[in-house]
Amino acid sequence: MKNFNDYNTEKMKELKEQMAIAEAEADQYFSGNDAAGIRLSKALEQMETTAQLLRNEISNKKNAR
Repeated sequence: MKNFNDYNTEKMKELKEQMAIAEAEADQYFSGNDAAGIRLSKALEQMETTAQLLRNEISNKKNAR
């Protein structure tokens, strides 16, 4: 496993990238592009997964103290 700070930085960067994708898809969806709704849902699921991985690492580090 990588150093916690490297892991944290990497996961936060992923969340930011996923958020940018979700925002773009949301703009398209709310402009009437129904297919963008599926892509938005997928982007939100990916964000949830990334956030869960980060929360797990934070909990593990906290419990190891």
